[in-house]
Amino acid sequence: MKAIFSKISQFVDKILSSRWAYVVLSFVFIVLSGIAFGWGHIIKPFKADYIADYALLGTYGDFVGGVLGTIFGVISVLLVIKTFNHQQTATSDNKQQLEIERFHDLFFELLHLYQSQVSELCGVYKTFAETKTQNVDSNEDNNYEVREYSYNNKDFFDFEKEKLQRSFTPKKSFEQNQAEALKIYMFFYIKNKDKIGAYYRTLYRIYDLIDNAKTIPEEIKKDYLKIIRAQLTETELFFLRYNALTYYGRKFIKYINEYNILKHLPVFELLEFKDWWKDLDVVERAGLNIIFTNLRDTLHKVWDRKNVKISTSGKIDPKYSFMIEIRNCADVEIKVVIDDLKESTSMELLAFKHFDAKRLQLLLDCYIKEIFIYSHFSLHNKTAITYSDHPIKRGNITTINSGIKNSNGQPLILKCRRVDRV
Repeated sequence: MKAIFSKISQFVDKILSSRWAYVVLSFVFIVLSGIAFGWGHIIKPFKADYIADYALLGTYGDFVGGVLGTIFGVISVLLVIKTFNHQQTATSDNKQQLEIERFHDLFFELLHLYQSQVSELCGVYKTFAETKTQNVDSNEDNNYEVREYSYNNKDFFDFEKEKLQRSFTPKKSFEQNQAEALKIYMFFYIKNKDKIGAYYRTLYRIYDLIDNAKTIPEEIKKDYLKIIRAQLTETELFFLRYNALTYYGRKFIKYINEYNILKHLPVFELLEFKDWWKDLDVVERAGLNIIFTNLRDTLHKVWDRKNVKISTSGKIDPKYSFMIEIRNCADVEIKVVIDDLKESTSMELLAFKHFDAKRLQLLLDCYIKEIFIYSHFSLHNKTAITYSDHPIKRGNITTINSGIKNSNGQPLILKCRRVDRV
């Protein structure tokens, strides 16, 4: 129905915008009204003795003038209304364009401020270099000298993250690991409070500007969100996560969750998972990140389907298969099935050779907690409980499972309000 009215409105606008439409309508009206009045009785130009009926002709003229005048008057009113509406639309468009320009200018001012603050971040690390000197007796002595190297800009985050990772000692539980990670991070924050604090505040202000720009269309906001996301490295996301766990970063949690800022943060860069990645080489660690990132993304893609079973049997690797089972969005279980008679051929799963069934079980338990509880900073799924069975071995097949469900039977929350915006 709306489409029909829209077409009628477009047709009327086209007629009102054409001057020839008025000429044709006037001519048609005069001809038809002349026929109705009896044109042959008004004037007969081919008969010399005929006298025109001026009374009838006058009446006809009054009729034509009155009707056409009324019609053109109505059309004039319609044109005035149309012009007014166009002016209002143009004014509204100009106002919105002006607001977009102001938003654009302020956004890039803040982005420039963010970039300048990053360039000012710096640090120094020391190494001990061995030197050899010869004494008077021609005996060689080994001495050491301290050499200092500076780092700045984005390298600041890389070096500082490596320091935190080296100093972290894994604990017995995921919760203890998180508490220890936060303690280590706070030492870093206090040491660099002035500069790193300004950096966090500027980032927060950028997201706050985007979120509160109510008159800016969502599609335009999306472009700006992509611009700021492109600025953030994985290491910066690492620090944003831990800062949000502190008192100083709690306000930022709203935007981290709402805009899924930590979407590209690899799980196996986190301190809480050091017990699993500490003995892996670069390739093995990167492979774990790929596998578990894909598991998380798969959960997001099928979450709205509520009841689903997905198996990767034979698709990724002949030895290891993954299964995701979602029951009414209130109970989620991840399984790993291992075929001991087959050899692993996937580069992404090279790290699994370092884990026995029990270690892999603990990894799944921590991972599912991270996805449903800690990645949202414990704001959601507060009544969720995790569960798992001991690894089950039947012949050459070992099955490992880990699950999470709400104790009250309510659906778990996986996606935030605008998590898929960008």
